[in-house]
Amino acid sequence: MLETRTKLLENLKAAQREISVLLDSVADHQDWRTDPAQWSFRELAAHLATVEEECFQERVVHLAAGNAPHFEYYLNTGRDFSQLDLRESLRKWMATRRAIIDFVQLLPEEKWSHVGTHETFGDINLLGALQIILDHDHEHRQELQAMFAAYQAKASPK
Repeated sequence: MLETRTKLLENLKAAQREISVLLDSVADHQDWRTDPAQWSFRELAAHLATVEEECFQERVVHLAAGNAPHFEYYLNTGRDFSQLDLRESLRKWMATRRAIIDFVQLLPEEKWSHVGTHETFGDINLLGALQIILDHDHEHRQELQAMFAAYQAKASPK
């Protein structure tokens, strides 16, 4: 079930803080990965920054505009993030998230009811779009926690 607006915005901030703290703690080893087929810490941070700017921010703006947008499923898995610095990606992610939250907090009530469609999620409004962002954070937080545990296990002397 969708959370209330205020609680949802608080949770978006909290999830980002938690993920950022974990990623920042491994910034000196940003290319570490659990498996060659998996993302490194660097790539995960870059993915978060990129999807926030290219996908989530655009969706929020288009929904608020009220032109009944249709959204395709967004993927950036084929991108080369190998040259992007983890800490710079975190700064970019945090700035974009802050911009999204600031934007929606200033919207008049009627903008919150505008609806668009998503090929996977069906009809969504702003609250639904923000919930999708939070769900995305939760998925990557779980992934990162597993990566972090594996990283710590390898780094710990036996």
